[in-house]
Amino acid sequence: MGKELNTAKSCIKRIVDRNNETNSYQDPPKSGRPRISTLKDDRNLIRLVKKNRTAPSKVLANQWKMSNEKTTLLFLVRKRLLANKHAWKVAVEKPHLVEKHIKNRKAVCRMIKSWPLSKLRQVLFSDEMNIEVDNRKNRIVIRSTTAEKYNQNCIFKRTKQGSGSIVILC
Repeated sequence: MGKELNTAKSCIKRIVDRNNETNSYQDPPKSGRPRISTLKDDRNLIRLVKKNRTAPSKVLANQWKMSNEKTTLLFLVRKRLLANKHAWKVAVEKPHLVEKHIKNRKAVCRMIKSWPLSKLRQVLFSDEMNIEVDNRKNRIVIRSTTAEKYNQNCIFKRTKQGSGSIVILC
C-alpha cells in the first residue's frame, strides 16, 4: 500500500491508528496559545488601515477593539499588519497640479517639440529647490504594501515651492 501511494509505511500506519482511536483522520489540536484574532478580524484591521493609512498602531488598536469587542495589544496589531505585508513606508510625493499648471506644461512641450536640434542644445533647464540634509520631519509615512506604492490613495500630493524655469542661451 505504501508503494502505491508513494508514502512510507509508518505514515500510513499512523493514520490508520489515529482513525481507529479517534474515528477521525484529522490531527489532534496542537499545544500552544490559541490565536486571539480570526481571519475575519484581520481583514477588518486591513480595512481600517486602508481608510486611514497614517494612523498609528494605538489608534488602530482602539478602532479594532471596538469592532470585534476584544482587547488587543499594540504588538498584535503590528504583527497582524506585518503578516499581511502592511509596513510603514515613506509615501511617494507628487506635485499637486491644478488645471493652469497642466495647460502651461503642455504649451511648453508643444513649443519645444517643433524646435530644431541646434536650438534644443542651447536650452538650459533649471529648477529652484530646497535641500535639507537628514531632516525627516517633513516625510509622510504611511502603511502600505509594496504593490500599492503608486496607488492614488498612497501618493502624497504636495504643493511645489520652487518655480521651474527655462533659460534659452542665444
